[in-house]
Amino acid sequence: MNAPKNPHAAPRDLDTERGYLGSCLIAENVDRQREMLDLVTAEDLWSEQHREVWGLMRRMSARGLVDLPGLFAEALQSSMLDRLGGPEVLSTLGDHAVHSALVESYATRLRDLGRRRAVIEHGLRLATLAGDTAVELDQVERAISAPPADSRAADEGRWHDPEAVALAMMEDAIAAHEAGRPVRRERFPVGIPALDHRLHLGRGQVAVVAGRPSMGKSALAQQWATASARRGYSVVYISLEMPARLIAERHAAQLYAVPWREYATRAPTAAEVGSISMAARDWADLGIRVDDRPGPTIDQLARALRTAHRRRPVDLFVIDHIGLVSLGRASRYEGTTAVSNGLLALAKELNAGAILLSQLSRAHTGRAGSDAGIPRLSDLRDSGAVEQDADIVVGVWRPSMDIPDDPAPDVLSVLKDRSGGSISRVPSLFDGPRQLWTERDLTRPDDGEDW
Repeated sequence: MNAPKNPHAAPRDLDTERGYLGSCLIAENVDRQREMLDLVTAEDLWSEQHREVWGLMRRMSARGLVDLPGLFAEALQSSMLDRLGGPEVLSTLGDHAVHSALVESYATRLRDLGRRRAVIEHGLRLATLAGDTAVELDQVERAISAPPADSRAADEGRWHDPEAVALAMMEDAIAAHEAGRPVRRERFPVGIPALDHRLHLGRGQVAVVAGRPSMGKSALAQQWATASARRGYSVVYISLEMPARLIAERHAAQLYAVPWREYATRAPTAAEVGSISMAARDWADLGIRVDDRPGPTIDQLARALRTAHRRRPVDLFVIDHIGLVSLGRASRYEGTTAVSNGLLALAKELNAGAILLSQLSRAHTGRAGSDAGIPRLSDLRDSGAVEQDADIVVGVWRPSMDIPDDPAPDVLSVLKDRSGGSISRVPSLFDGPRQLWTERDLTRPDDGEDW
């Protein structure tokens, strides 16, 4: 009789790990190699030796393409050869390499196995916790509702090799000097030149778009998401008040001038059907993933984003809007603080940018003078935590929403930018039917040069 299989055994696949690492070693160029190495994290590899090999290759790839002789020499020089399993382990990695087209599927399997191990570890910790009668029952129940964390990543932190960081700094500075241009920074574009010149939203950072209802903050967030997706970034849009279909329709209105509102009273023309077809293909090609569940808690949001990230790494996520996140029994201020802190932590955990939409109070509508109507940071609802956590805050203001036919231009006001941009106001124009923000040139007489 066969012995029963241990239900708590950590699932692993060493052949897949070898095939993945071997394929990384024979990558055709350094960019592809870095891309392949970024498909998994250390906890996705079961073998300690394979984790060491993966880590060394990532550090070396900051300097250039890594091949087997170079990896062997680096391991020997840094006295890491024994930790990596010796020459026999390194020399056989290339024998297990698979075609580069299969690397993504190998990485997907490794991520799946890594997550399963994390779930098993989480279950064992819960069993130990539940059996300890000295622990309060409500603490046990809170632990049960929490998502299973990737414990090794959380315990070990996210350390960056000093040599790799220093080399990257030097390479960026030299490239900028030789090209006669500013040092490049990875950032997520808004798609509006005046704002792109001022704002520097990068990975692990949070931008807040604030405005009263119907001011156009969702439209601005979607423009930001679309421009970033068009640059090749993986974008997730979590809409807590608008169905996914309407977000796709707004994309068609913004970029292809599709008049969706008119179709309630008339049929689209043949030309408009052609525009809708192009917009639909464009939306599908951008690959923006939309979650439109109503009223999730911050824990549910975190689980959804982690799941999306495991399936395909998330570069940028949008939450529209944080006022609709369920706060449970917490007070408004405490709940908003927990939501803001949680989403900031999630942006850092996923190494992604975050765009959070927030409501403004009506306080700014009662002010007079040159700042009449212009939003301030203090106008954010329950603004303490949101204002503190955000790296960037953009206020949206349309004077005509308060005073019909007001000639003053719409304004996108940069209220905060701790990442290096300037604090300023961008005179703009909001096209309601298209849900589209554009810059406004105030040097033209018909654009209100007295503003």
